[in-house]
Amino acid sequence: MKVMKYFVFASLLCLCACSDDNDNKNNEIPQDLVELKVDASEISIAQGDTRTVKITSGNGEYVVTSANEEVVTAEVNGDLVTLTAVEGQNNAQGVVYVRDKYYQRAKILVNTAAEFELKLNKTLFTLYSQVEGADEAIVKIYTGNGGYSLEVVDENNCIEVDQSTLEDSESFIVKGIAQGNAEVKITDRKVLSI
Repeated sequence: MKVMKYFVFASLLCLCACSDDNDNKNNEIPQDLVELKVDASEISIAQGDTRTVKITSGNGEYVVTSANEEVVTAEVNGDLVTLTAVEGQNNAQGVVYVRDKYYQRAKILVNTAAEFELKLNKTLFTLYSQVEGADEAIVKIYTGNGGYSLEVVDENNCIEVDQSTLEDSESFIVKGIAQGNAEVKITDRKVLSI
C-alpha cells in the first residue's frame, strides 16, 4: 500500500513539473498593441445625468468597471463609454476603469453634484470669415447640468452655429461667415446660463 501511495504521488509530481515552452508567449507584448486612450480622463456629471466618453485608441473588446457604483455607473458600447451619476451622492467622486483585450487600462475620474456651475472652455472668440483654420471655434461645456439649449443673438448674420453635437459631446461649433459681433447664450436644465 505504501508503494502505491508513493507511485501516485510521484506520478502527480511528474505531471505538475511538465510545462509547455509556449506558455511564455502570453507575457510577450503583442506586435499590434495600441495604447488605450479616452478623450476625457476627468468629467463632471450632475446627479441623474448621463455623459459619454469616447475611446480614442485601444485594442478592442472593451470592458468598463465602476469602482464606486453608488456614485457612478458605466456601460460600454463599441468605443463609447456611457457614465450615469447616481442621484443622492452630492459632491462625490467615482472612478471608472476601461480595459481592452490586452488588459491595458484607462481611468476616468467622475465628479458628481446636485448642481454644477455652468462653465465653458472659452467665452470670447475672434473669428476670421473665409480664413481657413481661423473661421471656426469649438465651444466645449466643461461643467453644467445637462439639457442645454442655445440662443443666438446675431443682428449682422455674421456667424453660423452647428449644435448637432451639443447633446452627445456637450460642445458646439461657431463659424464666422461675415463681419460683425454676435452672442451665443447657453442655458442648462437648472436654468443657469452664460
